[in-house]
Amino acid sequence: MIKLTPNLDQDGKYTRLIIGAVLIVGGLLGLGRYFLILVGIVLVAEGVLGFGCAPLVIEKFFKKPPTPPTKP
Repeated sequence: MIKLTPNLDQDGKYTRLIIGAVLIVGGLLGLGRYFLILVGIVLVAEGVLGFGCAPLVIEKFFKKPPTPPTKP
């Protein structure tokens, strides 16, 4: 089973929430409807959960797992 621990910082979560919401609205208005709605839902879900799928995909292709983001 996949361990879902938060791997996004606050900025990443807010970015995904905002862009996802914009894509959902664009999809509802008919701009590439199904694709935009699907991508928007995925981004909003990632923002709410604080878990991004990209590190899992990268981990499958690279031997060394990605390091979590750090605040400067």
